[in-house]
Amino acid sequence: ARSVSVIGIVIFTLLAGVALLKVKQDAPQEGEKLSAGINAIQIWVMKMVRIVIALTPYGVMAFMAGVFSAYRFEQFASLLGFIAACY
Repeated sequence: ARSVSVIGIVIFTLLAGVALLKVKQDAPQEGEKLSAGINAIQIWVMKMVRIVIALTPYGVMAFMAGVFSAYRFEQFASLLGFIAACY
């Protein structure tokens, strides 16, 4: 797995923003269309994120059910003591 450089993402985003500003100056109609498209994509991505966030508790519950079904209760007794001590 390769690590992604944050500085590369920042530089790319900066260049994309400058290019969008140049397009808006040179061709205002096309620049507005491009800006509206980017806004639509942002709204779409945020809707997907909200769906994932809404479904996360069910995923955690399913994961925990799988873990609890794979082991006996005696194996969780010491873990329950640790959890109680943490709270």
